[in-house]
Amino acid sequence: MFGIINFSAYLLAVLLLVLLPGPNMIYCLSVAGQYGTKTGWSAFAGIFVGNGVLIVASTFGASALLQTYPSLFNALQLAGGAYLAYLGIMLLREGWLKLHHAAAAKADSHTAEGTLLQVFRKSLTISLLNPQSLLFFPAIMVQFVDIRYEHPHLSFLLLGGTFQLCSLLCMGTLILMANSVGRVGTKYSRVAAFGKSGASALFIFFAAKLWLATAIV
Repeated sequence: MFGIINFSAYLLAVLLLVLLPGPNMIYCLSVAGQYGTKTGWSAFAGIFVGNGVLIVASTFGASALLQTYPSLFNALQLAGGAYLAYLGIMLLREGWLKLHHAAAAKADSHTAEGTLLQVFRKSLTISLLNPQSLLFFPAIMVQFVDIRYEHPHLSFLLLGGTFQLCSLLCMGTLILMANSVGRVGTKYSRVAAFGKSGASALFIFFAAKLWLATAIV
């Protein structure tokens, strides 16, 4: 239907990919655990919009543009890596404050909790500064599109919409779980501090991974 084949296999692949930890998920769950469900949803909104833009862009040829001009792809990788490293350093700083200066960290958390738009912008930036997604979406989705169908763009958009719906359901559940875990962190500052440090290490790891990929290319 609508030029889509093996939809059940695609659905399984999407569920596995959505649940695979990455920069988007780590940032969303870290803010949900630290500042509550509302902030978590704000972060997810940025990811949702960013993925939507990438899906539409890849459907209409942005992936081909990046393949034609690899220097553009490398530049985006470097920018994305720099931004992830910046977020990692900031999280590490917040973790240190929470561990050694509980009052300062508490004041900082109230500020962050009230800036939902900033959280949205950060998650949107993380999502958009990931050029690999522009190549990933068509590379996966093309395997489930009937090449004989007259309107392949429609097939790609429907598959992209399915990805977004699965992301909404899975991430929504994880946000609620992260908020429950985050309540423990509000009672035990060391738990919250180590949580921030762990998220920081992951962001720096993802940044290094992007930079190494650029160096290899």
